[in-house]
Amino acid sequence: METIRGKVLYVIYSSDDGYTVLRVSTRENIITVTGFFDNVAAGTEYIFKGEWKNSRRYGPYFYATSYEITLPDSEQGFVTFLAGFIKGLGHKKAAMLVKKFGVKKLIEILDNEPEKLKKIPGIGERTVEMIKNSWEIHRLSGRSLSFLTGLGITPRMAMKIYKEYGEKTRDILTENPYVLTEIWGIGFKKADALAEKLGIKPEDPRRIRAAILYVLNRAAENGHTYLPVDEFFEEMRKLSIEDTRLVETSINELSGGERIFFDGEVIASGSFYKMASFILKRLDIYRLRYRESQDLKILIDQIREETERRYGVKLSEKQAEGVALSRVHDLVLVTGYAGTGKSLISRIILDQWDQQGLNYEICAPTGKAAKRLSELTGRKAKTIHRMLGFNGETYEFNFDNPLDVDAVLVDEVSMVSMPLFYRLLNAVPLHAKIVLVGDPAQLPSIGAGNVLTDLLKMGFPQVTLSHVYRQGEGSTIALNAKKVREGKVPDLINEKDFIVRYYEKNEDYLMPVENAIRHFGDEIQLIAPMRRGLLGTMNLNLMAQRILNPPSTEKNEVVIGERIFREGDRVIQTVNDYEKIIFNGEIGEIFSIDKDRSLAVLRFEDGDGERFIEYTMDELRDEVEHAYALTVHKAQGSEFDSVLLVMSMSHYVFLHRNWFYTAITRAKRVLTLFAHPRAIKIAVKNIKPMKRYTLLYYLFEKSP
Repeated sequence: METIRGKVLYVIYSSDDGYTVLRVSTRENIITVTGFFDNVAAGTEYIFKGEWKNSRRYGPYFYATSYEITLPDSEQGFVTFLAGFIKGLGHKKAAMLVKKFGVKKLIEILDNEPEKLKKIPGIGERTVEMIKNSWEIHRLSGRSLSFLTGLGITPRMAMKIYKEYGEKTRDILTENPYVLTEIWGIGFKKADALAEKLGIKPEDPRRIRAAILYVLNRAAENGHTYLPVDEFFEEMRKLSIEDTRLVETSINELSGGERIFFDGEVIASGSFYKMASFILKRLDIYRLRYRESQDLKILIDQIREETERRYGVKLSEKQAEGVALSRVHDLVLVTGYAGTGKSLISRIILDQWDQQGLNYEICAPTGKAAKRLSELTGRKAKTIHRMLGFNGETYEFNFDNPLDVDAVLVDEVSMVSMPLFYRLLNAVPLHAKIVLVGDPAQLPSIGAGNVLTDLLKMGFPQVTLSHVYRQGEGSTIALNAKKVREGKVPDLINEKDFIVRYYEKNEDYLMPVENAIRHFGDEIQLIAPMRRGLLGTMNLNLMAQRILNPPSTEKNEVVIGERIFREGDRVIQTVNDYEKIIFNGEIGEIFSIDKDRSLAVLRFEDGDGERFIEYTMDELRDEVEHAYALTVHKAQGSEFDSVLLVMSMSHYVFLHRNWFYTAITRAKRVLTLFAHPRAIKIAVKNIKPMKRYTLLYYLFEKSP
């Protein structure tokens, strides 16, 4: 590691996460310095530690992994520094402080006892606080970053940690490095490696407690809201924690603080336990209001007659039963497979609510699903988050401030996680009706829980539609989806709407995929089981972008890592951004790129209409991916006119029936399937369930 000393001439570029490019004057020459800094300012001298690197495009530069401000030695220089960098001070007060304490003593006071400055006439508590904050930024951030990078933490992550803990970084991490697991992107293993460097023993209670929470958090990432005790201890052993006595002691400590739930059989996070308990209490209220109707058969016949007279549509008995149940009961599940008429039932139920003069909302988990619900029902649909008034931190509507509604219809309930269902029930007033619509054969939610499956097993009023009606339109997509759901290989193959091509080697797919993209154009949506590999979505996105949105002098573009983002690109949000109120899975396009300001504007469309959202280049890199090709989980909740589904033997680990069924049912008009023959058979025959341990149903079974 080398050290250079120089004065910052100007800042070339600075991003929100701290990455900065500087021009620095040293005694020898003027150089470029890059790194992760906090408020580095022109005109100030710094000591940078790092290494020289070379860029093909920009030439040699110094990459600094740590830095420290160099304070002037002379009284006049120090006065100028303080006046320029310490907010709230000014030249006159700075000169007064330097004269009273001298440079060396004043630095000690600013470092350790800034409260002493209150004794100086004209410097009050507010001014001292401003001085303290400014001093910490310019004096202590470099020390904290040096401490972190010295422990092997990358500069980017070091800046992230510093922004979280500020000047207390060193003290906090020395006391308990496992607090790092609370920062997104830092897991237990990274914190554990840091703890080892700081001398924390493997059997330390801080490590055991952090490991317990890590195992539960990782289980939640896989969809589980609890773990059986045996599996939990097996996961702990994988972290080299085998002393069950120590683990049980920590479990008791965490249980006492309500951070976890433990009953001897299962273990779960305390937050999941509170959510599940609340949901069950609300469901019990609906259960108590459950009304058996002896006249249900008569009502079903009436609804069939009404519907045929009003819409010219003959409902099946099951379809009419769904409408009838929504009239009689306050919580109803309307489930059905692709093409069975769920949307028709939803429209009729909403018409019924209109006739009754009910004030209602309709919603879905994602923006795309909400937009589709709007199109299918002719009513304005919202995402659940938007309906609940989520502003990035809090929900406007909750138990104390419920929604002003008499009824709520929720579509695509299979995608609703337990935490989101908790928020929904929290905001729906007790008197309101709830109709939940979904497809039980689709993949469960990305988030933890399996709400639709749990509710179906709890015995609430429900109807499941199974007869496929879309064949009347000449479509074989829904019929083949039905075959897959029943464990049969799709065989209704034609050249109109269900096209199949077989390939043995991955390389054999490339030219046919490229030709299909050219043939279908912008309307095509590629779907593949995984992100990486020759036939992964990342590579397919590059291919599709090259064909559908090639470089043009009329389109701005920006290179970020290995990806090129170009105006007109189809993109998808990959994380929940609560500040922008944009969520994982929402699909949009790059509307504009402003290179001078390093900003991009993305356009999204949902049930509320168009939204234009500004992104920095770092946000574009961290939160957005191209969406010409999607995994099934990302595509769930959306339908596309033309879908190209790619399945090879390299996707073996992802191939199962629920996945295949969900993928097929994303296509509305044409499905083109490029696959290895064995891959199709494996996907159909693999009935290994998407096993999830759900605390909601576990507590339901345990309840008296």
